[in-house]
Amino acid sequence: MSFLEDSFGTYNFDFEKTTSIENDLGITGEDGHDFIKNYSEKFKVDISEFIFSDFFHPEPSLFVTYGKVKPLTLGDLEIGIKKGFLK
Repeated sequence: MSFLEDSFGTYNFDFEKTTSIENDLGITGEDGHDFIKNYSEKFKVDISEFIFSDFFHPEPSLFVTYGKVKPLTLGDLEIGIKKGFLK
Protein backbone atom coordinates (compact mmCIF):
# COMPACT_ATOMS: atom_id res chain seq x y z
CA MET A 1 0.00 0.00 0.00
CA SER A 2 2.08 2.92 -1.22
CA PHE A 3 -0.10 5.59 0.44
CA LEU A 4 1.01 4.27 3.85
CA GLU A 5 4.61 4.01 2.80
CA ASP A 6 4.50 7.50 1.32
CA SER A 7 3.02 8.78 4.59
CA PHE A 8 5.13 6.91 7.14
CA GLY A 9 7.88 4.90 5.45
CA THR A 10 8.27 1.14 5.26
CA TYR A 11 7.29 -1.47 7.82
CA ASN A 12 8.80 -4.88 8.58
CA PHE A 13 5.55 -6.76 8.02
CA ASP A 14 2.90 -7.21 5.35
CA PHE A 15 -0.18 -5.02 5.43
CA GLU A 16 -3.45 -6.88 5.91
CA LYS A 17 -7.07 -5.77 6.20
CA THR A 18 -6.83 -6.42 9.94
CA THR A 19 -3.76 -4.21 10.39
CA SER A 20 -4.60 -1.59 13.02
CA ILE A 21 -3.74 2.00 12.19
CA GLU A 22 -2.85 2.89 15.77
CA ASN A 23 -1.76 -0.39 17.40
CA ASP A 24 0.15 -1.98 14.50
CA LEU A 25 1.33 1.06 12.56
CA GLY A 26 1.80 3.36 15.55
CA ILE A 27 -0.12 6.23 13.98
CA THR A 28 -1.71 8.22 16.81
CA GLY A 29 -2.44 11.74 18.06
CA GLU A 30 -1.90 14.54 15.56
CA ASP A 31 -0.26 12.09 13.15
CA GLY A 32 -3.53 10.14 13.12
CA HIS A 33 -5.50 13.30 12.46
CA ASP A 34 -3.21 14.32 9.60
CA PHE A 35 -3.20 10.79 8.18
CA ILE A 36 -7.01 10.61 8.01
CA LYS A 37 -7.24 14.09 6.47
CA ASN A 38 -4.70 13.10 3.79
CA TYR A 39 -6.52 9.80 3.22
CA SER A 40 -9.79 11.73 2.83
CA GLU A 41 -8.30 14.09 0.26
CA LYS A 42 -6.45 11.43 -1.72
CA PHE A 43 -9.36 8.96 -1.94
CA LYS A 44 -12.25 11.50 -1.88
CA VAL A 45 -13.70 10.08 1.36
CA ASP A 46 -16.11 12.20 3.41
CA ILE A 47 -14.86 12.39 7.02
CA SER A 48 -17.31 15.05 8.23
CA GLU A 49 -18.81 12.59 10.74
CA PHE A 50 -15.52 10.91 11.69
CA ILE A 51 -14.72 11.51 15.37
CA PHE A 52 -10.94 11.39 15.66
CA SER A 53 -10.90 10.91 19.44
CA ASP A 54 -12.94 7.71 19.04
CA PHE A 55 -10.08 6.10 17.10
CA PHE A 56 -6.85 7.85 18.11
CA HIS A 57 -5.31 8.54 21.50
CA PRO A 58 -4.13 12.11 22.12
CA GLU A 59 -0.47 13.03 21.80
CA PRO A 60 1.67 11.17 24.35
CA SER A 61 2.06 13.04 27.63
CA LEU A 62 2.84 12.31 31.25
CA PHE A 63 -0.30 14.22 32.21
CA VAL A 64 -2.82 12.42 29.97
CA THR A 65 -4.86 9.41 31.04
CA TYR A 66 -5.65 7.28 28.02
CA GLY A 67 -9.07 5.73 27.63
CA LYS A 68 -9.98 3.03 25.18
CA VAL A 69 -10.30 3.83 21.51
CA LYS A 70 -12.14 1.92 18.82
CA PRO A 71 -9.98 -0.11 16.44
CA LEU A 72 -9.47 1.37 12.98
CA THR A 73 -8.00 -1.02 10.43
CA LEU A 74 -6.82 -0.92 6.85
CA GLY A 75 -9.97 -2.87 6.03
CA ASP A 76 -12.05 -0.03 7.50
CA LEU A 77 -10.21 2.46 5.29
CA GLU A 78 -10.86 0.26 2.26
CA ILE A 79 -14.58 0.17 3.09
CA GLY A 80 -14.51 3.96 3.48
CA ILE A 81 -13.11 4.30 -0.01
CA LYS A 82 -15.81 2.03 -1.44
CA LYS A 83 -18.65 3.78 0.43
CA GLY A 84 -17.25 7.28 0.04
CA PHE A 85 -17.34 8.08 3.74
CA LEU A 86 -15.68 7.12 7.01
CA LYS A 87 -17.36 7.38 10.40
